[in-house]
Amino acid sequence: MPILCPVCGKDDATQKLSAIVSSGQASGTFSGPSAGVIRVGGKWGATGTYTTLSGSTATELARKLSPPPEPRKPSGLGCWLYVGLFGSAVGALSVGSVLVVNLSDESAPHMLFALPFYLSILVITVVMHNTKKSRQIATYTLEKPAWDAAMKRYKSLYYCFRDDVVFDPQTGETCAPESLNKFLYSGR
Repeated sequence: MPILCPVCGKDDATQKLSAIVSSGQASGTFSGPSAGVIRVGGKWGATGTYTTLSGSTATELARKLSPPPEPRKPSGLGCWLYVGLFGSAVGALSVGSVLVVNLSDESAPHMLFALPFYLSILVITVVMHNTKKSRQIATYTLEKPAWDAAMKRYKSLYYCFRDDVVFDPQTGETCAPESLNKFLYSGR
């Protein structure tokens, strides 16, 4: 059964979004000799080398009709936790070794105050990391189901080249390509 555009009522210019996006993207790699002209110290010269270039491109329509990016799942401990742990451990070991070696030194009481400082840095780092991680997990927990629903809807959408409109063939709802993300997340 043909998929009819709800605006023009025709099927000759309709295509599934995923097909438009995949056919509108290209990537590749070029490897080979290259040459150029250079100027050094007021003198001109020629140069040549072997080069490798790679890249990708997409049509404007494929870019507009691309699905929304998947939310990033939180992972790892994060580099700041490691920096804080390492700094606190180094600081605590330094203070501890100075206290043991110089117990009779008049700077020892001052160094005694540094140990709680380094330990508090450690505690603050761990607490900040856990707070940030909790926020990331909460955000991901909300965003992932919404993205899953949006992707389910995305897979059923079509585009009419004649009318420049995205449409859902089941409901007849339409939107402009520029409003695709809002359309996807608006639900049914």
